[in-house]
Amino acid sequence: KEENVVDMYSRVRITDGQNITATADKLNYNGNEKMAKLIGKAKLTDSEMQIKSETLYYDRANSIGYYLNGGVLTTDATVLTSKKAYYHTNTSEAFFNEKVHIDDPEYSLDSDTLMFNTQTKVSTFYGNTSIYNTESTILCNNGTYDTQRQIATFGYGTTILNEPQILKADSLYYEKQNGYGKAMRAFDWYDKEMKVSVIGTDAEYFENESKIIAINRPLLVSEIDEDTLFLRGDTVIAINDSTKRFQAFPNVRVFKTDLQAVADSLYYSQNDSMMRLYENPILWNEESEMKGDTVMVQ
Repeated sequence: KEENVVDMYSRVRITDGQNITATADKLNYNGNEKMAKLIGKAKLTDSEMQIKSETLYYDRANSIGYYLNGGVLTTDATVLTSKKAYYHTNTSEAFFNEKVHIDDPEYSLDSDTLMFNTQTKVSTFYGNTSIYNTESTILCNNGTYDTQRQIATFGYGTTILNEPQILKADSLYYEKQNGYGKAMRAFDWYDKEMKVSVIGTDAEYFENESKIIAINRPLLVSEIDEDTLFLRGDTVIAINDSTKRFQAFPNVRVFKTDLQAVADSLYYSQNDSMMRLYENPILWNEESEMKGDTVMVQ
């Protein structure tokens, strides 16, 4: 069988179909294997992206371009770098391994392994991943991010740092444009300014209002008067606005070192430190018991 190998030098340019163009200082091409090795300022371009590396490989038989020792993929305003990458020209899917980094006008990302579709602009990441933007930092182990729609999903072990709040969750849906997040499964939300935690399994977060709404009997923990208050209700809401308040309803249960209470609903504002218990509340304080339509404690 003939070798069917050709070497080309200086300003090499090859085309494959209507969309694929490759350039380099040197080309080694094996016709039997349909494998091109591009060396020196190598570039592979189609209608969706451009890959650059000192050494590029283009497998014409399987329509895959790849590099193994560092390179850059650029698509629109998004720049992806990694040690290794494989780009499938038929599906517009790029797979990146080792020291993966994304620079985008809206965010930056570091990950171990990532898949990026140059048509849909959706990233799928695996392993330790960090995402940064001007408002927040996200640390996670796996997830997806739709660059065009600015919608993300995250799996187990996700942490969102959005001062003064910290949200940890095992399953999270997030719309950046609307500032809306939904935690499904275990989560732990903490506000440093209010010194309030909400722990549960199902919640919605409204970033622009600094508000969390948790359902399915979550637990709220608040530092009050050098003591700790524990609060449960079917629904718990905490809001860090001018009132710095939290509320719960119905089936409210309250425990604090110096008091316990049950009620249909509760409202507490840090501005006046007044706890308001509504609809047939009962409050126990040391050896006393209080009942009424509404009970207020300060």
